[in-house]
Parts: sequence; structure tokens; C-alpha cells
Amino acid sequence: MSDYILGLNLPIKNKVHESGVALIDNEGNIIFAANEERFSRIKLDGDFPEKSIEAMLDYTGINRENIKYVAVPTLNFYKKVFRFSEFIIKERLRSLIKISNLKSIAKLLLSEAKKNFEFGHS
Repeated sequence: MSDYILGLNLPIKNKVHESGVALIDNEGNIIFAANEERFSRIKLDGDFPEKSIEAMLDYTGINRENIKYVAVPTLNFYKKVFRFSEFIIKERLRSLIKISNLKSIAKLLLSEAKKNFEFGHS
């Protein structure tokens, strides 16, 4: 089985208005890409792309366990934490309280912290 990279476009870097996902295989081929507004039917939907992720899993038939990396467009770990915190507090707290979303967020932040720690102590 292949490992995949899931790209998340969240309005946390440049405060864009829409969110979405892209799935890329280990050879760099785009397997799936969609904006959240296609599934929520809300123009320029900036919520966490939960519906896009579910649509991607349904369309591709891959398992969550096959997603090896999650990429979020930010400059560094600290800016990512700051922007994501701002995103949660100011705009989307209610929609992000779901346990599945919190687990995904925690996993992403822990993997980034681990990479930063390993890089800094090599």
C-alpha cells in the first residue's frame, strides 16, 4: 500500500476565505483536490475541511492510516501554532470542537513539535 500526503488549505496563513484539501501520492501525482464549499454549499467556506476530507476518503477508497504526512501552508511551527490558535479562537471554535478534528489537530502539532525537536538536537 502507498503512503499519501494530505494537503490542507486553511485560512490561517494569509487569512484566505476558503479551505480545502489535496491528496498526493508518493510519486507526486495529485489524486484528489477540492474546496470545502463544494460539499458544504457555502460560498468561500473557511471552516475546517471536514466534508472535503470525507469526500476524499470516499472517492479514493484509501484509509486514514495510509496518510503519512499532513501539510499545512505556513512558514514555521511557531507561526503555525499562532495562526491556528487565532483561527480557532476568533472564527471557528464551535465547528472544531468535534473529537475527531481535535485528534487530527493534536497529531499534526505533535508531529511538527517532534520534527523541530529532532532537528534542533541532531
